[in-house]
Amino acid sequence: MLNALRKGALAIAGCAALACSPSKTKAPVETTTDAGKSTSPAGTAAQKRGMTLVRVVNALPGKMKVAVHADDRLLFDHLAYQDVTDYIELKENVAHFTVKPNGKDTVLADNREVMGDGARYTLVALPDGEGGHTLRVLRDELVPDSGKTRIRVINAAPGLQTVKVMVQGQAEPLFSDVALGVEAGYKDVEPTTATLLFQAKPGAPVVRVDRLKLVAGHAYTVVLTGAAGHKVEAVEFDDRLVRSAAQLSQKP
Repeated sequence: MLNALRKGALAIAGCAALACSPSKTKAPVETTTDAGKSTSPAGTAAQKRGMTLVRVVNALPGKMKVAVHADDRLLFDHLAYQDVTDYIELKENVAHFTVKPNGKDTVLADNREVMGDGARYTLVALPDGEGGHTLRVLRDELVPDSGKTRIRVINAAPGLQTVKVMVQGQAEPLFSDVALGVEAGYKDVEPTTATLLFQAKPGAPVVRVDRLKLVAGHAYTVVLTGAAGHKVEAVEFDDRLVRSAAQLSQKP
């Protein structure tokens, strides 16, 4: 009974939060990663089926491959460091996610999350900066303002407790003080080809993403990865709506 009440309270809180969020995507989404392209259903179509869309980024350095579960269901396995999965559909609105070494029962990190039908989420497994691991569940809002590009930065590198993100040639930072385990939130910018610079503090080594082509209508995610003994690197992927001719004349 207590578990039921607890789940009910979580669901109410989640619905209240979701009421303020942008609408679900009205078209399928094409995602581009280093592994290639994949297409996931429209958020509105998933909502009609009572489904949520989730994917995983493995930012845990090392040779160990991991598996991710939602309650008793295996979602993904054999995930190597810096892998980014495709979106899959999930029925549960309140899910207990766990990250385990592949084929083992040891829980490296977990998170219980309230989610909304038709919404998209990125799960990021990362070091916690204290020798352990953590799992963040981040909501994806993939539709930029008309004619704009959307970008966000996720700091998953323990060597960078906070990081400033600059666009080369610009005086003002794109994002300031992005803390470990935190996403900087989304920012809509003008389409361009830019070199992004990531620096923890003045005089510290700079991580670069050279000549990133920011295309109108795309939403880019940059994940900073690395830990002791591992080079800090940026993993980048992007999402865009796949619209039919009829949908092109409608608002996102």
